[in-house]
Amino acid sequence: MNIDNTPETPAAELELADEERMIASTRRLKLFAGAIYAASVAVCGLFLGFKLTFSLAFGGAVAIMNLVYLERFCGLILKNSAGAYSAKVMAALSFYGRFGVVAAALWYFTDAGWISFPALILGLSIGPVAIFAAYFSMDQVSFKESHEGAY
Repeated sequence: MNIDNTPETPAAELELADEERMIASTRRLKLFAGAIYAASVAVCGLFLGFKLTFSLAFGGAVAIMNLVYLERFCGLILKNSAGAYSAKVMAALSFYGRFGVVAAALWYFTDAGWISFPALILGLSIGPVAIFAAYFSMDQVSFKESHEGAY
C-alpha cells in the first residue's frame, strides 16, 4: 500500500499476472502430457508390437490434441465475449465435428486391424493422468495462494 492507501499494483496489472500464471500452468500441463505420452509410446514401442504401440500413440494423440483444442476454443470464446447462444452452437458444432473425425479415423484404423482397444483406452487416459501429475507436482502453497479468491 502507498501512503494514501491505494494499492501499488493496479487491477489491470493483477489480471495480467493472473493470465501469465494461467498460461504458465497450461504450458506445464502440456509438457507433462507430452512427457507422459512420449515415455509411454517409447516404452510400448520397445517392448510391444506395432498394434499396441499404434493404439497407444493414436489414443494419446487424440487426448493431447483435444486438450490443446479445448484451451484454444475456450480462450476464443472468452476473449471474443461470445453470447451464450453462439457459444453453445460453436461448442456443439465443434464437439460433433471432432467426434466425427475421431470416429472416422478409429473406424478406418480398426478396419485395417491396427487398433487394440485396451491400448487405445490407455492412450486416451494420458490427458487425465497428465492433469493429475501436474496438480500433484505443483507446490501446494503457491497453488493455494494463486487460487485463494475461489474459496
